[in-house]
Amino acid sequence: MKLPLRGILSSQEYKEHPELFTSTTLACSNITDISELLKLDYWQDERYKGLLTSSILSKSKSMLKKLPILFRMAEYFNIDDKLTTNFLLKSPSQNYALIKVLEEKQEPLIINGKLNSKFGTQPGRLLSQHGIDIKEAIKRYPFNESMLDKKDGFEDCIEDDKTKKSDISKISGLINEPEINKKSIGDE
Repeated sequence: MKLPLRGILSSQEYKEHPELFTSTTLACSNITDISELLKLDYWQDERYKGLLTSSILSKSKSMLKKLPILFRMAEYFNIDDKLTTNFLLKSPSQNYALIKVLEEKQEPLIINGKLNSKFGTQPGRLLSQHGIDIKEAIKRYPFNESMLDKKDGFEDCIEDDKTKKSDISKISGLINEPEINKKSIGDE
């Protein structure tokens, strides 16, 4: 519901977070969406508290849909404690495609304890400075939310229906062998 400006400024949400209510937030959001966004549990988590900004609040309607997906994606790829507002402002499709491109190029997602700066780079600059065409990457790596439900990640290796579950079990068994685990632990 769109409240008149006076109603928004007298709301409990404004009283608790006046710094988030910029002119853009007031012009682009409604108090119902803002209220729902502020109630999300994410903002109680130490990893995410600092990510609640006026930019996020001004897009509260779309953020209500995107944030659960983006936080799950971040947890899936083990970058949840390195997130930035820029990561949250992009679509899940953009972030997923960029993650896959970085993996393909064997570039780390985290550099010097921070999320790779390419996540904060605009699409035009990604292309001109880094040779990453995010539109093409989205086509090459289409995102489907169910991908985040996969536990092992082996499902991505399956090329056709002829691959047997026993093959996946063999691969899983190899990874869990103590010899391999010792080597990977020692390499870190």
